Amino acid sequence: MKRLACLLLAAMLLLSGCGSSSAATSGEDREPLSVSMEAAPVMGRSYVPQVPLPEAVTPMDQGGETNIWKAAETTDGQAALYNLDSGTGAVLLEWDGTLVMFDGWHFRTPQSVPPRMELLPQGVLMVDLYTGSGTGVSVEELHLIVKDEHGAMTDYVLPPSLYQDRLAALMTAETGKRSGSVSIGNLTLHLPEQEAKLTGGPCLGNIVRYETGSDGTVYLSLGIGMELKDRADPVYVGEVLCQVGFDNAGVYTLSGFALRE
Repeated sequence: MKRLACLLLAAMLLLSGCGSSSAATSGEDREPLSVSMEAAPVMGRSYVPQVPLPEAVTPMDQGGETNIWKAAETTDGQAALYNLDSGTGAVLLEWDGTLVMFDGWHFRTPQSVPPRMELLPQGVLMVDLYTGSGTGVSVEELHLIVKDEHGAMTDYVLPPSLYQDRLAALMTAETGKRSGSVSIGNLTLHLPEQEAKLTGGPCLGNIVRYETGSDGTVYLSLGIGMELKDRADPVYVGEVLCQVGFDNAGVYTLSGFALRE
């Protein structure tokens, strides 16, 4: 009987120990606080097909008197972008045999980085324009194009205010003598030590990059800038990574945030 009681007591202690261990593990493995931001519907600009193509822009060729050249195309050849006039930003977008003329696409910078095009799995055409370069500046602009059954194309641009204002408002910074940290929710990035004192920030928008995953997911990378004492320009200290969501009604969503040095 005594032996049976000892066995029961040992079993109870073992079960109690397992329960405590499990609770501690689940607490440590909790997912970081999820932050998701949705923009107001973007007012897209719609353009109807050019039928017939204006004589002034034919044939589409490299250089020559017409000064027209192919600036970019998708890897599968389904879509191509032709530069028409760098002054007005006029371009021709060819997508599955349909030609549409856009304006206001300024992507000629001192670095001359060509646009990047990709047809996403949801049938949306992505065009990534490199629009800004300079000391501490590298800015890309995301255009997502939707085509209807008549060939008309609508251009939706991700609004910079979504990250410059709204995301920046969600971020907090702590600064010490020469270092500090940046946080979104309970995600925290500890900043490397600087030569001078950090005085403020964070600021977003000087370094903006877009990438796509193998499944067609669009990712946004934003450089985090912090102000330094006696320095006019913010210093780069890390980056925010997130996923870009989009629906055909023109609504952009940023989610799945991470911080990285």
